[in-house]
Amino acid sequence: MTQIDNYNQVNYHQPKTAANPPVKPKVSAGAIFFSVIFTLTMMILQVRGLYDINRFFNPHYQVCLEAGYSTEVTCPDADYALQQVLWWSYLSVPLFIIFFILALVLRKKFTHGWQRAFFITFIILSYFLGIEILIYLTVYLFQYHKDIAWYSTLGTLALLSVVLIIWLERRQAVKRLTKGDSY
Repeated sequence: MTQIDNYNQVNYHQPKTAANPPVKPKVSAGAIFFSVIFTLTMMILQVRGLYDINRFFNPHYQVCLEAGYSTEVTCPDADYALQQVLWWSYLSVPLFIIFFILALVLRKKFTHGWQRAFFITFIILSYFLGIEILIYLTVYLFQYHKDIAWYSTLGTLALLSVVLIIWLERRQAVKRLTKGDSY
């Protein structure tokens, strides 16, 4: 029998049964508590980093700061907001990618409880960073580019809906196969 024949004979839709299912590592309550503290600390550090990056590198920061205290100075709002979103994305997007890759690497390789705790932390941080930059970008677009904001927001919502429908139906298909339902 060739390798192709073996491949064709395998039924991928049947649930795999194992004599001894793998044991999930236990995570202690203390590890969960300190993981929550670590996650919150990393979120606050990231937000503070965004603020400081904007303060140090945005060329319109000082002008807009003075405009808040004086009626004689005007702030270029659109330019300031664009620079702010750009600097935030320079930090958030690479960190999102790093945390997401770390989460993917740790997903299959954790064998201890502490690795599982870090895995959950990196997943939460990657989602937080991704959602945060999307919120900043959406607010900027709705303030200064309303047409683009509506189309990009509705397009993203439509795409997210399609992905969630596919994901939920795949989960239900696996549950149906394990129960023996034929729908």
